[in-house]
Amino acid sequence: MPSKKDKAIAWYNESYRRVREAIPADRRLEFSVKDGFRPLCEFLDVPVPTVRDEQTGQVTDAPFYTRE
Repeated sequence: MPSKKDKAIAWYNESYRRVREAIPADRRLEFSVKDGFRPLCEFLDVPVPTVRDEQTGQVTDAPFYTRE
């Protein structure tokens, strides 16, 4: 008999599969925060947030902040 965890994983995987089947690839974004803001912003057609490095003055894409 499958555990609750196994059932939850199976439900998640089935739900994920159904979403991928229902939504065309050009209308969905499969996204990881590790990718940064750029893919998300390009998908949404909005500007990528930027930050200026205080020491060098260079402008770069703003990072996602995550707990690791």
